[in-house]
Amino acid sequence: MDSDHDVAVMLKASLPACARLERVLLIAQEHAAYHGDWRGCVAAWLDRATVYLDHRREDDGTCRKVVVDWSAAQLDRFDTTAARLLVDGLERLDARWPRRVEPAAFLAGVAQVHLRTGSSGGMVDPPLRHRLAAWRFGFDLDRMQLASIDDFVCALPAMPPSALAWPQRDDDWQRFFASGCRRWSSVASWLDIMRDAERELCSELARIRLLRLALAFQLGEPLPALADPFAERPLQIEVFADRARFRSAATHEALQRVAYRR
Repeated sequence: MDSDHDVAVMLKASLPACARLERVLLIAQEHAAYHGDWRGCVAAWLDRATVYLDHRREDDGTCRKVVVDWSAAQLDRFDTTAARLLVDGLERLDARWPRRVEPAAFLAGVAQVHLRTGSSGGMVDPPLRHRLAAWRFGFDLDRMQLASIDDFVCALPAMPPSALAWPQRDDDWQRFFASGCRRWSSVASWLDIMRDAERELCSELARIRLLRLALAFQLGEPLPALADPFAERPLQIEVFADRARFRSAATHEALQRVAYRR
């Protein structure tokens, strides 16, 4: 590329509008951080998070990932204005954050793909055992896939729109899979992806809430009792004088945070 204009043209041609906007905001965030403008950095990050939420994928109900990556060292550099801006922004994000994905919307999207392309579950050359499994449908894999989708649609009442914490919600998914898997189908593996996407939504929500706790502790404010998406109890709080640790019941280390009081 010979100029910034050429780069801009390539970016416009290769990325959807929301991705281009996200990229611009990321550059603005990094530029503000480089110059120590933490208020501007926070504002750009919150705008990026809003873009993510406003451009949720309507075909399957999942949500693009917002990376909650503010470190304790970065938070320590914030002045009160930047910290308050992030506190208020995180509270708004928490209120808007999607708790669940939508199996019905996902199944409708899968059916549309099959009807439009006849993709046989995305397999260019399906194995012989899969072709033989379709004997009830004239050895037509596409017809069998659509029948499997119909099985899952009939099983949707077994998937309650519950507000339970993740372990119980995972049980909901397992029952849903069992009630719809009456024949071989790649649809089951796609629904497995949906379950993982919903778990990631829970992880991101936990990160948002852990960050809210860390900021409240740093600012010397009362610590809110925030529900843990991975347990039927609030997030865990341990305070040691001017140091605190906040944790989720989820096993991975990423869902814990240490904060220091100013």
